[in-house]
Amino acid sequence: MKTLESDEFVSIHTIANQFEGDILKSALEEEGIPVIVRTFHDTAYDGIYIPQKGWGQLMVPSGFEQRSRSVVGDILKDIEKGGSRYENPQNIDPEFWERLLSVSPEDVVARAKVHYDENKNVYRIPFLNETVICRPEDRLIYPENPKSKITSNFQFYLIILTYLLEASDMELSGVFVNEKGIRGGEFFFKGPHMLLTKNLETKFARDRDGFLLAGRSLGGEELNIGDAAFKLWPLPRIPLVYILWLEDEEFPAKVAVNFDSTIDQHLPLDVIWALVNVVSELLVK
Repeated sequence: MKTLESDEFVSIHTIANQFEGDILKSALEEEGIPVIVRTFHDTAYDGIYIPQKGWGQLMVPSGFEQRSRSVVGDILKDIEKGGSRYENPQNIDPEFWERLLSVSPEDVVARAKVHYDENKNVYRIPFLNETVICRPEDRLIYPENPKSKITSNFQFYLIILTYLLEASDMELSGVFVNEKGIRGGEFFFKGPHMLLTKNLETKFARDRDGFLLAGRSLGGEELNIGDAAFKLWPLPRIPLVYILWLEDEEFPAKVAVNFDSTIDQHLPLDVIWALVNVVSELLVK
């Protein structure tokens, strides 16, 4: 009889990003399937292989290959539809929480420009015009205001945890770029990872005032760009600029999102994508 120890690990899926990898790894482990995530990130080349090959490979023992492919196929369909695994924050890799508990709050506060309540052991994070609470010991993240429009789903947890862990203590450049101007963005932000702007283009196609009002509702500062624009601060070191060009007889409406060129020093590409998803959905609520 073939044992697990004698099984060779085989690749069953090329992972697009860490977001996808965390969900698939968790799903396979729930099925009792041993799994290894092999990333393509090579620090010697500063991640240069990621855009060409994907983020990594999902590997399982050969004896589990057929079953694993079936599980992964079902999960990918669920993710594409925005299903429960995509929404459930419990699918976050526990390593995020373990890392956050292992670092000093003083370090996090200095890098991320957030606040830490020593009496309650919680982080208070400015998010747009609200405050978000992160309780590492209880593995909870939620808006302080119970009437907030923010949904504490998987993407939101991923954004907050990654920012607390990865934010760098550096000044903004003041140079704004679109998603293709971010390192690796030209390869990443296409197909399923195109920025979520269609909902905004549909809702505000001929409604300049409504677009600006939506921005102000999240603490936005009006800018003189395009037909309408505003700057938002979803996180202390990360501004976003939303620009609208109105629909006319010749062209459809267009919404663009610009980023300070330092954004990749705070968040990886998949989390930048998730951040725009969350903010864009709030703008249309």
